Amino acid sequence: MAMNILVGDRGGNIMGELPLLFVEQVVWRNNGVGQSTGTLPLRDLAQYEPLLRFGNTILLQFDNGLPDWGGIIDTPRPWQPGFFQVTLYSGERLLEIRVTGKNDIYRQYSAGDLYRTAIVAANAREYTGLEVAVPWYGGSLQDIEYHYKSLLELAGELTGDLTSSDFYVTPAEVAGRITFTAHLDNRRGRDLYGVALVEGRNLADASITEQGPIGNYWYTVGAGSSWYTSRYVAETYDAISINAYRRREMSTIESRVSNPSMLESMGDQSLAAYAFPRTAVTLSAIDAPPAPFAAYGVGDSLRADIPSYGFYGFDSRVRVMGREFMVEAGVCNLVVEEYTL
Repeated sequence: MAMNILVGDRGGNIMGELPLLFVEQVVWRNNGVGQSTGTLPLRDLAQYEPLLRFGNTILLQFDNGLPDWGGIIDTPRPWQPGFFQVTLYSGERLLEIRVTGKNDIYRQYSAGDLYRTAIVAANAREYTGLEVAVPWYGGSLQDIEYHYKSLLELAGELTGDLTSSDFYVTPAEVAGRITFTAHLDNRRGRDLYGVALVEGRNLADASITEQGPIGNYWYTVGAGSSWYTSRYVAETYDAISINAYRRREMSTIESRVSNPSMLESMGDQSLAAYAFPRTAVTLSAIDAPPAPFAAYGVGDSLRADIPSYGFYGFDSRVRVMGREFMVEAGVCNLVVEEYTL
């Protein structure tokens, strides 16, 4: 497996390559920041310094079907006898290091429009390094305000608390530049058929955990300064889960939200995440049919067949939530969740 490593300045203008960088692992995540680390020998240090300045952009290109991975160089940078380590973060890091303005008030915005508008506003102050793809404009409309909130936290709130959508950043090499595009989609990825992770064929290892907590009756409390006023509380529940696992109550306080429909929507999101136990599966996959690396990516759903796990074996559709490529071993560690079409 060969890897091409391009380095650009803060604006993405490609400055050169790093052929001697030994990359240990590369991580792609859904709705989060991926990370990679590499090492360089302690020689010819002067030529590395311009390339390895914190904030420079970087792009890893693979020849084994894996998608390009791109981001920025940042701290920490450990120095050891004979080598030093380079820490890389995926393009979502560009969201993490920027914040909203003060008193950024949004009324009747969809999650996608709010995401796009917040990034455009940050670009107007100083370019973030991100362009914004046309987002998903569906879902309920939001009334919300932000004060110096990290754009990464904003994205996580929009996709995890207010909707069940996905955000991510894609890198590319375009006309001598490393570019990054921010996305917010109703759902990242595709439902794949004829592509499968199968024990004994393309799975080297597997771990399955049935996990909670289970919460099937939610109290979502809105804004207010006293419990003795008209502070709105949205009550949402799942009767099937209650019947199966007994009533399990949970609550959240959303001190910045007063709109009843928003609070009810947030309760629905909590139920979607917690009403039933979840099967978390960690797999170690090789580049082989019926699921070579090029055939699937983060966000995709595909079949996983692991007959030696669970009471009756595990044969279910799963969705890839994270992928870690171990460069030297040539395997991908996958974090997947059971998924229903």
